[in-house]
Amino acid sequence: MMEGMSTQTTVRLPAPRPSRATRRPPATIRQQRRYDDSMTAKVRKTLTLDRGVVQFFSGAPGGLSSAINEALRHQMERRQREAELRRLVDDLDELYGPPEPVEIVRLEDLVEDGD
Repeated sequence: MMEGMSTQTTVRLPAPRPSRATRRPPATIRQQRRYDDSMTAKVRKTLTLDRGVVQFFSGAPGGLSSAINEALRHQMERRQREAELRRLVDDLDELYGPPEPVEIVRLEDLVEDGD
C-alpha cells in the first residue's frame, strides 16, 4: 500500500425492520378498514339504467355504484318502515275497528299541510 493512502471499506447494513407496532397490516386488513359497519358484502350485478339517472348520480362522491346503492338502500328502508306501519294500522283496526271517514279526511288534511 502506498504511503498516505488508506483504504476504506463500505459495509451496507440492511435497514432495520420496523417494530410490530409500526408495520403496515396486510392488504386484506387495510381494505377492511375502508368500510364502515353498515356496509355488507357486495354482489356484482349488471343493470340497465336510464341515461338521466346515470348522469345525475355520476358526479356523486364515491362513484356511481355507491350513489345508486345508497339510493336503493334508502328506498328499501322506506318500504320496510311503510310495511311496519301498515301492520300497525291493521293491528289497530283489529282492536278498535276502522276509523270514521271524518277522521280519515282530517288526518289526510294534516298530512297535506305537512308537505
